[in-house]
Amino acid sequence: MLFLTGIASSPLVAADCSKKITIAWSEWAPYQFQNDTGEPAGIDIDFIRAILDQAGCQYDFRKMPWKRVLVEVKAGSVDLALGASKTAERETFARFSNPYRREYMVLFMRHNDIPLRPLSSLNEITRHSSMKIGVLRGSWYGAEFDRLQKNDAVFQRQLHLNSDYILLFKWLAIGRMDVVVNDLYNGLSLIRLLAKEQVIGVHPLIVNDNYVHFMLSRASLSQKDLDLINATDAQLRLSGFQQQIFSRYIPENYSNFFPQ
Repeated sequence: MLFLTGIASSPLVAADCSKKITIAWSEWAPYQFQNDTGEPAGIDIDFIRAILDQAGCQYDFRKMPWKRVLVEVKAGSVDLALGASKTAERETFARFSNPYRREYMVLFMRHNDIPLRPLSSLNEITRHSSMKIGVLRGSWYGAEFDRLQKNDAVFQRQLHLNSDYILLFKWLAIGRMDVVVNDLYNGLSLIRLLAKEQVIGVHPLIVNDNYVHFMLSRASLSQKDLDLINATDAQLRLSGFQQQIFSRYIPENYSNFFPQ
């Protein structure tokens, strides 16, 4: 049970979940990760725990890679996914909650290479055709990235898709990748985990700036379930619960890393 100051212990809205909700999660610190006691934790985990606890809903967690999450949500064997970008393709099999946090996709490079690549748009990266770009398979990096991936032959050759984002950062550090496109806070968390702060930095170009959502399977959850989650979230926000959770996982000095 997640305890937050200033939040009532009883449900704020009438609980009416249609079923016990199975929530998929992946290793994606500081949003989703396994803590020292073996339990799922992180910003996204704590957000959905707080909402479902307040709504009086039952739930459990299942760990799996993100690519599999999309397959399971579509099939209805997983009911809810965390930290999802809303796309037209995903809306065919899922409903999306109101946005609950912001996500910045940025370019991670070796420090020495950043001043050599004064990029003002992602499109300009194709001018450096030998650059190897590492990305997580199945992730959404914004409309410009999607357009280049579908239509630009040079960009397609530059891309290296992998399901292990930690491996991508290891490759970046030793020169097997030139760029890794990733969420800002997750990337900073990985750099710290790998002790590569002196090797890897953040390029000032923001690849994508958007809000993320809870993604609910159309095959297993109803519009009424979505309405309950949105209503509970809206009432909890009056207590400032999201700031409490965010400050628990994001060091204050990380704000200095936001691209200007």
